[in-house]
Amino acid sequence: MVVSKLGNDKVGMSMIEQLFPEVTSYALKYLDHSSLCQLSMTSSSMRKAANDDDLWRSLYYQEFTEETNGGTPVNGWKAHYAVTKQVMDVNYEFFSILDSRSLPRMTSFWLNSDYVKCFNGTGELFSGFDAVMQRWEFSFDNWEIGFPLEALEVRTRILDSVAWVTMIALHHIIGDPFNITNVFELHNGRWLMVHHHSSIIPTNGVSEDVSEWFDAQKLNEDGVLMEQAEVVRGVSLKWKPPPVEWFKCNIGVSWSNRNKLAGCAWVLRDHMGVVLLHSRRAFARTVDKQQAQFKGLLWAIESMRSHRVEKVIFGLQDKVLVNAVNRPAAWPSYRYLSMEVSLALLPVNRWKFFLENSVSNRGASLIAKSVTNDGRLLSYVAANHPAWLEGVFADERTLSSV
Repeated sequence: MVVSKLGNDKVGMSMIEQLFPEVTSYALKYLDHSSLCQLSMTSSSMRKAANDDDLWRSLYYQEFTEETNGGTPVNGWKAHYAVTKQVMDVNYEFFSILDSRSLPRMTSFWLNSDYVKCFNGTGELFSGFDAVMQRWEFSFDNWEIGFPLEALEVRTRILDSVAWVTMIALHHIIGDPFNITNVFELHNGRWLMVHHHSSIIPTNGVSEDVSEWFDAQKLNEDGVLMEQAEVVRGVSLKWKPPPVEWFKCNIGVSWSNRNKLAGCAWVLRDHMGVVLLHSRRAFARTVDKQQAQFKGLLWAIESMRSHRVEKVIFGLQDKVLVNAVNRPAAWPSYRYLSMEVSLALLPVNRWKFFLENSVSNRGASLIAKSVTNDGRLLSYVAANHPAWLEGVFADERTLSSV
């Protein structure tokens, strides 16, 4: 009987060591991995009980969800638990890095190789270590809302020195869920990221997508499709002033592929065409023209907020950005860009976007080109227009009144 067995206590044995093996195994299932490891160091009998393969298998399925074929790990469940926990800890470190916006941590987190890849929420692909790090630097510098993400439904799969983790991540500010896949490789005892892919999950299914598409096809008061109206309004070869009590902020962007340098400028005018303010800024490590346009737009919006400008029309030459902001439902591939711009615009009371051309946006474009063409890297904000462009802005003001 149990009573008689417990009555014959052996010297040096704890109470748990005197239990039947079945009872011991059942009790140990309530311990976490740290407690099991500590218990295994107390005695040889406890080491044997705490290293039981079925025990670690049960613990594994309590804590992890694996993309698996249901087989038994080659090195046993304890070893499989340990390596899985390593991968999961590294994966959660990724979200910690996003939250801290630490570029040095992100740099050491990735494998320094030309085959690493990053697909971010905009649908863009960045290949190679340098390009990937440039993209993260841009993201950390420009995405003001940050990365408050919560990982859900995390699943992992590990094969030798390669592991991939899939999950759904919820952004606590935007509210939209993301599908995320992270791939890691084991190098010198460290799991390093080699691939990251994120994409927004449609929240309400096909019916909402269809509804949004029909909304996107609505006609304006002139009987023209809204998207076509945006293009038609931008065909005019002269600068168009804003309505009374409104302001217009023209944004010029120039990009150099040779040194990955972007020059950006904005010019703020009233309804009479008078230049109130203008500014110029250089952006280093800009990977392409689209990124340059995006940086320039976010910077111009932030500038209008800083100068407390309300009722502002943003005029720029990038058709993609204009339509993605004005009609996000019809441009789903650029939904992430439109969300970032919309969030940046939240403090602005009233705003509009206008598609410009090279003639109507000439003044702002020439200021931006002074960065890439003339090497004028000094950033500044000044009243009126630049003296060296007196003729250009005088012509734009005259033509707009004709």
